[in-house]
Amino acid sequence: MQLYDIQLVVTEEIKKLLSLDREIELSEGLENIGLDSRNTMKLVVLIESIFGFEFDDEDLVDDEILFNVFNVSEFIFKKING
Repeated sequence: MQLYDIQLVVTEEIKKLLSLDREIELSEGLENIGLDSRNTMKLVVLIESIFGFEFDDEDLVDDEILFNVFNVSEFIFKKING
C-alpha cells in the first residue's frame, strides 16, 4: 500500500471518528481538530485493525507519531512495509 492510500484511509477514519464534514490537512494537528485522548485510543485500535499490526508501548507515548495525518500515515507505511 502506498503512502497516499494510507493517508486517504487515515483521513477518512478520523473524519468518521470525529463526525467531521470538512477536509483535514495532512499537517493539521490532530488535537486542533478535536482528537482527545479517548478518541486517540479509538483511532489506534482502528489503525491496528485496518492495517494488521499492533502499536508498541513506546509508539503510543511518542507525541510525534500521533501528531497529524502525515506522521500517522508515515508511521503506518513504515510498519507495514518494513
